[in-house]
Formats: sequence, C-alpha cells, structure tokens
Amino acid sequence: MPDWRCRSGHLNPTASKACEECGEARGGRRATKTRQKRCDCGASVLASGLCSETGCYPASMLSCPIACPVCRGPLEWDGGCHRCYGALDTAKRVEWCFPGDRYEVQGRHRVKIDGPRKCCAPEENRQALELVLAVAAGALPADAGLGLLDEVMTSNGGIPEEPGEPGADG
Repeated sequence: MPDWRCRSGHLNPTASKACEECGEARGGRRATKTRQKRCDCGASVLASGLCSETGCYPASMLSCPIACPVCRGPLEWDGGCHRCYGALDTAKRVEWCFPGDRYEVQGRHRVKIDGPRKCCAPEENRQALELVLAVAAGALPADAGLGLLDEVMTSNGGIPEEPGEPGADG
C-alpha cells in the first residue's frame, strides 16, 4: 500500500494510522489530540506541553492545556472560560471574570502576559465609553483620556464630572 496524505496535504508513511503533523486519522477522521513533540523553535516539548528551552507554550499549540480553576473546563488563551465565566453563578454577570492567565503569541511562543482578572462591570463599561466618545468628539485630549480610562479600569472609581475641564490634564 502506498504512502497516504491527510486532508491538510501532509505525506504520511504507509504504516501510520494517523497524520504525524495534524493528528488526522487515516480515513478522514480527526484523531484524539496528540502531544506535540517539537516546539516551534526546534527544542523538545516537555510532558507539560512547555518548551524545554524557554518554559513557554509553543505558538502553534491551538488549544490551551490549562483547566478552569472553578469548573475544570478548558480555558482559552485569553484566560477566559466559556463554560462558567469564572463565576459560581453564571447568571450574575457582575461576578464574571477571566479565571486563568492571559497568554499572547510573541515570536514562536505563547508568553504569559497577565494573571487572572475580573471582567469590566457595566458601570465601568459605561464610564469608559463616555471617555472614548469625549476623545472622539474632541472634547478631551487623547492623552488625558487614556489617563482617565486607566483610572476607571484599575481603581473601579468614577470619572470626574467634567472630563474636559481646563487644568484637568495638568
């Protein structure tokens, strides 16, 4: 029997029952998730899925291997859980959060950028939108708007009554 190709076009040896590159089972079905053996940088991948040289996840790893600490479901690379939204009661949107770490692709690896964090509350979202609209309308300088936006998002505080007031930006 000759060598065979998967739907992605990878050439596989005759004896192989699944594609060595993408995991597709011979016959057109996707095989169960196989462990990646080589990192995108060429180093070996540890059993944990981390690169043996950098300690980061390979950029080509599509699904996040980390489980949600609340419901044990799969996390996304942005740290979000689409099963429980990081809350014991999913009906209370104010309690939603990103229970996992946030990773971003930098070069050939996924690098941890931020830890678990809460989602934006509706009031914070409204205040941030008001700031963005004030900057877009020209009523507030962009650098002053960024400073106020950072204050709203980090301190859960309110915005000043008159964000475009002279002297507000120093």
